[in-house]
Amino acid sequence: MKYGLAIELDDFTRKVDSLCRAQLGGSEDLDPCAVVSCMNNVKELRFRTRDGKKSLALQLEPHVLKTFEDLVKEVNLMMGTACAVATVSLPHFSRAVAVFRQDYARPGALVGRSYDLSTEPLITFVAQEFRSAHL
Repeated sequence: MKYGLAIELDDFTRKVDSLCRAQLGGSEDLDPCAVVSCMNNVKELRFRTRDGKKSLALQLEPHVLKTFEDLVKEVNLMMGTACAVATVSLPHFSRAVAVFRQDYARPGALVGRSYDLSTEPLITFVAQEFRSAHL
């Protein structure tokens, strides 16, 4: 959400998934930078707002964070707001999560939201599980 507008999640997910799979093939896991590149390749791509009254175009400029410490710094600047997409490797799976805060119970751990229905919605991870992050 920004400027009081929020993108309708199902519309966004459906369009981005379809677009990226068409451009990148049937790959199961999509790299966040590849997703941004796919979205930026289509100049007319628009997303409905949650209230259904407007549509928005997005132009994204990815910034890669290579270290867990850099990600922690960014999260602390906007605590509670998803500010980065992190790729994490956990036992049995790797996931992209929208990181929004530090873990209250585990110092040195971050918490991200996963939209994958096969996992828990909130995923906690530490530096050893961190692979990369994109702002």
